[in-house]
Amino acid sequence: MKKLIFALSFVCLSLFSLSAFAVSKPRDVFVQTSPQATITKLDTPHTYQLSLQNIQAYTTYFSDRPSRTSNMMTLESFLAVWNKGFAKDAPNASISGIINEKMVNFPAELTQPVYDAATKTLTYIIHPLAGTEDKIPSSLHISNVSVFIDPLCLTCFG
Repeated sequence: MKKLIFALSFVCLSLFSLSAFAVSKPRDVFVQTSPQATITKLDTPHTYQLSLQNIQAYTTYFSDRPSRTSNMMTLESFLAVWNKGFAKDAPNASISGIINEKMVNFPAELTQPVYDAATKTLTYIIHPLAGTEDKIPSSLHISNVSVFIDPLCLTCFG
């Protein structure tokens, strides 16, 4: 009987140990860059349009420990990923850049991306995060723009 209890205890402990040390799937942060952008207030409260002009043709993505991956994908590939992973749960983002030689940062939720390849313009509808609604003026121009988009597990959907 003692051997049976010991064996069952060992199996349970082994299963617990395996699940505790299981490697989770990496979640990648996405970065889009553009030399210039505009943010324009729309008629709906707390709603703006972000237009990234001459956006880079590739979106960079990376993950933190333990996998520490990094790579790039085309904007078209990023939009396909968006439709699979972000369409139902819009990501937050940090929109950073320069206005009048001063660094600025606007945290917002991103929705409805549209890419115009002819003009190299990517637009999003953005909603400032709670408590930051007054940070974004009704219209502004930003240079040296980087948009850091919330993590998503690229291997979690087919």
